[in-house]
Amino acid sequence: MRSSITSRAGTTLLELTIVLTLIGIVSGIAAPRLRALRDRIDVRGAANDADALYAFARRRALARMTRVVVSIDPAAAAITVVEGTDTVARRAEWAIRGVRLDASRGATTYGPTGAAIGGSNLTLVLQKGAAADTLTVSRIGRVRR
Repeated sequence: MRSSITSRAGTTLLELTIVLTLIGIVSGIAAPRLRALRDRIDVRGAANDADALYAFARRRALARMTRVVVSIDPAAAAITVVEGTDTVARRAEWAIRGVRLDASRGATTYGPTGAAIGGSNLTLVLQKGAAADTLTVSRIGRVRR
């Protein structure tokens, strides 16, 4: 008894071309959105780190009853926390991820009471691609986003 069903092995060149074309179209649509998502994630992470550094500096000034300075270096995309002559914390990996920092002032000093010493607010802008986040350090030393 012979079977009238014939089996077909493999795929045709036309089928492969259609599948590869569809993959190319979907990738072309998804790639820019994934890049923008990655930029937003990097900026949000850098903003969270900066916020944490300011909170750390304020708590350290209160706990040790001393002055603690948070300095910003936009060229190196770094934020440094200094107590006296000792560097107690530093974050500089943002430049590696492509996040740029721009600040209205170069430093904020927290006094022994935990309040900022100085005359005006500090605005810190973190950017990568079209993504941006802004932190504002008030005259009393509180951080707002």
